[in-house]
Amino acid sequence: MISLIQHAIRNSWILALLTAILMLLAFPGFNVFPIAWFSLVPLVYVLYGTSSRRNFLMGWLSGTVFFTGLLYWIAPLYPYTQLPLIPAVLVTVLATLALAAYLGLYWGAFASLVARWKGPLLLQPFFAAACWTGLEYMRAWALTGMPWGSLGYSQWNNLPAIQIADTIGVYGISFVIVVVNVYVVQIWQHHEQWKRLMVIPGLLLMVTFGYGLWRLSHVPEPSRSLDVALIPGNIKQMDKWQGQKLDEIFNRYLRTTKQLTSDPPDVFVWPETAVPMNLLAPGRARYFSRLYDVLRELDRPMLFGTPYLTERKSYNAVFLLDAFGRPIQHYYKIHLVPFGESVPFKKWIPRSMLDRLVGRGDYDPGNEIRLFDLPKRDDVKLGVVICFESVFPRLFRKSVKEGANIMGILTNDAWFEGTAAPEQHDAMAPFRAVENRVPIFRCANGGISCIIDSFGRIQPSKIVAPERGIVRGNLSPGQHITLYTRFGNWFPFLCWLFTLGYVLRLFIRKQWRRRCET
Repeated sequence: MISLIQHAIRNSWILALLTAILMLLAFPGFNVFPIAWFSLVPLVYVLYGTSSRRNFLMGWLSGTVFFTGLLYWIAPLYPYTQLPLIPAVLVTVLATLALAAYLGLYWGAFASLVARWKGPLLLQPFFAAACWTGLEYMRAWALTGMPWGSLGYSQWNNLPAIQIADTIGVYGISFVIVVVNVYVVQIWQHHEQWKRLMVIPGLLLMVTFGYGLWRLSHVPEPSRSLDVALIPGNIKQMDKWQGQKLDEIFNRYLRTTKQLTSDPPDVFVWPETAVPMNLLAPGRARYFSRLYDVLRELDRPMLFGTPYLTERKSYNAVFLLDAFGRPIQHYYKIHLVPFGESVPFKKWIPRSMLDRLVGRGDYDPGNEIRLFDLPKRDDVKLGVVICFESVFPRLFRKSVKEGANIMGILTNDAWFEGTAAPEQHDAMAPFRAVENRVPIFRCANGGISCIIDSFGRIQPSKIVAPERGIVRGNLSPGQHITLYTRFGNWFPFLCWLFTLGYVLRLFIRKQWRRRCET
């Protein structure tokens, strides 16, 4: 056994793969979040222990394996591609591998940069953390953005650790984790200096967890709360695609909503594209009249997601109906899912191929944040994001900065039922709550429907698909603008600038040496 461990330590490729496995164990699906605090140790140990030029490849391999394991749930989407079985499977499997390989490039860049550090020993962890955080931030917006798998998200149920997100955001938590990982490697390699090396990570952990425990022990008294009822439905995605089941789906939502008649909430919510039709279209009058009757009986407003078609455009939309069934406000989804709701560069793609790529979900993007004013509740400004938008902190922040004090996530995660994707998606919501100190309700068809307070605590009364029913809870409007809400991703942006500057410095030095040699 000892000889195997020694062989693994000598084999840099095994250590690189070990980091990928440890990292996966820290994320939803396994949720062993303490592992994240030393998951990078094997890879970093290799980078600091050798001057090999293979560092980029080792980092890329480790990242590609990690993202393949994290995003495996893309491959089972083949039934929705509208392609024959074998080509459909090939397309989704190759898409999964291609995406993982692309995201692995950021790990490769991290490995290459970290291996080049020649500065003071005590600054080494901060340099590595800045590079990781800057690259993670870049990954969140480059090529439409893919922040899935950011290291900070592994701590979603570590409440003391995530409270500092109201200052530095989820990327700042990634920074702290990387600092600790690198210090573990330094203590291993320079054990004779362990007392000196323990000081800085010890202080950093004390600040992070001390602040978190202080925040959790000073929860303000709740103000007048909003009573919300979530009706996720939890309809299987394949059933939603079958037109003959439209009546059955609609009736199920109505029956569940009618259960609230004896004790109606302030507002009730259906999820994203709850019923797979444009419910507000003139041709759907027979459906809408029945919904209108329920609204009149409840005498409460309703928030629901629906596909919405105009003469020239189609949107993934959320509408607010008043107690008389009148659509008084709406929001159109801004950040669409690439190749799921829209196709990049679609002007240059033949229409026949476009239909096969996105099928029925080719939407147009909205262009502005909209806040909802609930009737008879002047103290509430409600912001909403739809599905994939909830993984992007800037959209949440923009809504809160414009005045939202309660946020809603309407999503359809039925595409991924039976995989880790719904939990991975849900795990990002507590960070949005903490970053902006606003409560969140999350109404998810086929996923996890729950209510989250402004400290990232998920209320016990949640529903996980395929369970059906109603999630009911009270949300106290947010009261303060946080540093994060005011200034956004200032911290990862600085890390990105630092990383970019370091890359430019390396490039200039390389060019200068070439000139001198010639």
